[in-house]
Amino acid sequence: MGVTFLAGYSYHEQNLRISEGFQAIPASGPFSGLNSTYQTEWKGPWLGFELEGWVKKYQGFVRLEYHWADYYAEADWNLRDDFAHPVSFTHEADARGLVFGAGGNYQVHPDWLVGLNFDLQNWETGLGLDRTYFSDGSTIDTQLNVSKWRSWAANLAATYRFW
Repeated sequence: MGVTFLAGYSYHEQNLRISEGFQAIPASGPFSGLNSTYQTEWKGPWLGFELEGWVKKYQGFVRLEYHWADYYAEADWNLRDDFAHPVSFTHEADARGLVFGAGGNYQVHPDWLVGLNFDLQNWETGLGLDRTYFSDGSTIDTQLNVSKWRSWAANLAATYRFW
């Protein structure tokens, strides 16, 4: 069993496109022309640790990371004529993230391992700045309450060891 302390800097980006609009309230149904975007960045330093153990040819590990992040987002709401384009509003806030990983590997050769890994991520901002840009050139600043990002991943891995 071994413990490894980890430190780093991470950068995560999301590029979302919103299309195929459907208005539910009031119930007027689908509408055309929706092609809005929302792009986010979560970046900053992190600390963590990994516990690793071997039983014969099997390796297992768990990893935990804590992230301090700067959050920034830009959006273009293309159907709003009163908003500026291509940037209709921006968001800025301090954020925190927690990443948990676990997995296992099997040693198929002295230098090769194959495995399966799982990651769970939970990110959230504190209060921040929501700046709206209008088509007449004016802006208004309001409070950004919160932005959240939760995700998971499952990965197949092949690892070659050089030592």
